[in-house]
Amino acid sequence: MGEHERNGLAEGGIEGVGPVGEVVDGQGFARDFRALLAARRSSLRGLSLHLTERGVHVSTPLLAAWRSGTAAPAGVDHLTAVRVLEEVLTAPAGHLSRWVDPTATPRRLGEQRQPASSSPVVTDLAADRAPGPDGDLLAVEEVGGSRDARAAAAVDRARTALGLERTGQLVERSVDLVLELDARGVERRITQRTEWVAQVDGVDTFPAVLITASPSRSRARVEPVSGCRLGPTYSDLADGVFAAALVLPVPLRAQESVTTVHRTHLPEDVAPDTVYEHRLLHRAERISVAVVFDPEHAPSTWQGFSRDDVEERAGEVVPQGGVARVARDDFGPGVVGLRWTW
Repeated sequence: MGEHERNGLAEGGIEGVGPVGEVVDGQGFARDFRALLAARRSSLRGLSLHLTERGVHVSTPLLAAWRSGTAAPAGVDHLTAVRVLEEVLTAPAGHLSRWVDPTATPRRLGEQRQPASSSPVVTDLAADRAPGPDGDLLAVEEVGGSRDARAAAAVDRARTALGLERTGQLVERSVDLVLELDARGVERRITQRTEWVAQVDGVDTFPAVLITASPSRSRARVEPVSGCRLGPTYSDLADGVFAAALVLPVPLRAQESVTTVHRTHLPEDVAPDTVYEHRLLHRAERISVAVVFDPEHAPSTWQGFSRDDVEERAGEVVPQGGVARVARDDFGPGVVGLRWTW
């Protein structure tokens, strides 16, 4: 897919006085920006291209953050960009730029710094995207301990690149995942069987995202097995992020269900790791996460865990026939996974 873009936004709140003497309000900018987008029927990708043609570079992920209110434009460069944005959207001068403080530093709104930790940390990616008619569920696999901020930013980039910013919502009613380790203990394939339930009419696509613990020189590959076909794909080798849009045979009506199976082949040069987890953005009736390993090269310990916004539950897992498995009923939002040691 297109060029991968990065946007470093510092953490913290944003306050200040705007150029016309009013209090700067990131949500005020987001509200007016969303209204203009709806009135002009403009896409973020199209806006980014129009801005580039006028010599101003604002990536689609950054525009998406401005639209949602999770970040606000600030500083001289952003003020210039917003003024050009007003021209592109044929908005009155000052309609958007009145919210931009040219003396401030671009920051995310309302974020708090996460405490340092040596254990895998998982962010609830629904935090900035509350479920609703314009939300979508992301099937996010994490091999290794990806950090909160990295995972959230990676998924934002992937969904934007795939053009899935405003897809209809699907919910996992049940999901069964199997990660296969090779004889050297390296992660090779993930097979996912999911029963989906549509929450709105017209759902026909769901994204799957894989995040590895380290960069890669080769790409992951998604293989549709049943109930879906492969759509556009996205890869960021430097950050170990791989995504694909998987397309259903026909659009679903609200409350209709469908079962799909797809398999993700990890990069050939993926580094060995000892954590595998799956993130749920909604409550599921059942989730099962399994790791298949070579009995001749078996890990010495296994631990299953689940984590929500309140607590983590963990316990020893006893493998059966070369398979370690952890399952939860009526669980989510949150994370379910396995850890192992050699």
